[in-house]
Amino acid sequence: MNNKPLLSVIVPCYNVSAFLDKCLKSIVNQSYHNLEILLIDDGSTDKTREQCEAWAAKDNRIIVIHQKNAGSSATRSRGVKIARGELITFVDADDWIHPNMYRIMLDGLLSENADIAQCGVCDVWIKDGKEKLKHRKYYEITSKYTVYDRVTGVLKILDDKEWKSYMCNKIYKQSVFQNIQFPIGRGLDEDLSIMHQIFDKCQKSIYFKSELYYYLHREGSICSSIETKNLAKKIVDRGNARWERFMFTQQNPEYHTMLNKMKNIFLSVSLTSLRSVYNNPTFFPIGYAQIVHNRIMSIENEQIIFLPEYFSKIKRFEYFL
Repeated sequence: MNNKPLLSVIVPCYNVSAFLDKCLKSIVNQSYHNLEILLIDDGSTDKTREQCEAWAAKDNRIIVIHQKNAGSSATRSRGVKIARGELITFVDADDWIHPNMYRIMLDGLLSENADIAQCGVCDVWIKDGKEKLKHRKYYEITSKYTVYDRVTGVLKILDDKEWKSYMCNKIYKQSVFQNIQFPIGRGLDEDLSIMHQIFDKCQKSIYFKSELYYYLHREGSICSSIETKNLAKKIVDRGNARWERFMFTQQNPEYHTMLNKMKNIFLSVSLTSLRSVYNNPTFFPIGYAQIVHNRIMSIENEQIIFLPEYFSKIKRFEYFL
């Protein structure tokens, strides 16, 4: 292992006792062995804390950090700061990974001297107590990849089609996180808030179509909670993330081929946000409706080409009003 770079695997853990063992088993059994596994217990109130300690006792590559609950962004940020590896990756504690994920991706990353390697994602749904895999595109596991330059990589991240702004299906050189500020306190779309910034610092990236990361959809996770108060927080987080991505695109002319799409997405999300604010005003920050209104009004109407996937006739009428 001395001639193989150390890969720091950051695993934020919050009340995931039912899923953690499967996740960690998939990491410790990787065919690439030179790992530092950082389990950051984010103030769990179930048996997660004890499970983390039990795993650390079995594998000396595992380091456990306990902290007061701070959210996933703060936890990931702390992991990056304490990671010793020159390469960094993340795994959500309710997901798992293919046994050869790190070996396959690192072979390509090191061969190309790339800044980021990313792979496809397979969705997992729980139905009748059983896991159901749903491959998005490519179920075959191969070591084939494609190389991309900085501008093309950012444009594909902004496009948000084949490439998604997930933190967890990628391996990064630690250097790409310099001066990157994780959106502390944001519970939704925190990945989307910073991924375009990370790729903007990446001179070369590689992409594996093979789906090596298994993403579990479950009730009670950040992305599936539908309580009104939590939903309001998600609406604010999503609106802020979309505004930041639009502003980034507007301020960088080399990415202006995506500017019209960023306007459409931001305006569509913002109009939906306003509707929610007026329906449930007590759940939103004071003055938030005015902030959204001002952002909408700052965009020049004559410079927009409306895209039907974001603007129905009703939504265009709302925007006109």
